[in-house]
Amino acid sequence: MRGYSILRLYDNHPLERLFMKKGDRIADTLRDRIARGEWKPGERIPSEAELCREFGVSRQPVRSAIDQLTAQGILLAERGRGTFVRDPANTAPRSALFMNQSGFSRAELYEFRRIIETETAALAAVRADPRTIDQLKEAASRLENAADMESSVNADTDFHFLLAKSTNNGFIIGVYDMLKESFSSMFRFNVETRGQAGAKEHRQIILAIESRDPQLARKSMEQHLYNSMINAAGQDMRSRSESTN
Repeated sequence: MRGYSILRLYDNHPLERLFMKKGDRIADTLRDRIARGEWKPGERIPSEAELCREFGVSRQPVRSAIDQLTAQGILLAERGRGTFVRDPANTAPRSALFMNQSGFSRAELYEFRRIIETETAALAAVRADPRTIDQLKEAASRLENAADMESSVNADTDFHFLLAKSTNNGFIIGVYDMLKESFSSMFRFNVETRGQAGAKEHRQIILAIESRDPQLARKSMEQHLYNSMINAAGQDMRSRSESTN
């Protein structure tokens, strides 16, 4: 079977991780060049062969990097022509589902988060690089030491979006980005009602990721979300009780 098997998604195979890391580094470099304006929207980037020579690697990590940036909407691959920097103005609009996020109930969002964030944490335990782990720790520290609501919400939001980024999966990153409005609203509610209780749970998730233990990372995230969901349910019950009195 070409590529790695879905059954080995969380394997810590040295060769697989080697290619993954090379692809990630190349993706970061290409992303930085585009951000600096080295290649303008609509401009063709160097071919796979040229990038292989430049970075001194085989085609696999180069293709991995291009696939990442394509999934993130940064590049556009056209058969027979090459790969081009996508013009943000020509990017397809988000679907109505993601544009109208105010219609989602808190229960629906928690269900969605339980499905996606537990596996995001598991992937992070395999794929997060040392720099991202340090950034996760920094976000946890900011949540622990936040002096006001905005700082707490920003730290909480940054933590969860860094987890998504650490998966190196463009689709997961894109979904998080599209749901940023709903997620940020939920994080604000959690901080308002739980204070900084989530910071300790963030530390448990980081410990599992740093230990390269996807099962523990999945379990720690599930517990974190469960605690938040129980808190939300309690808040909703109190609100209903107060409204009937």
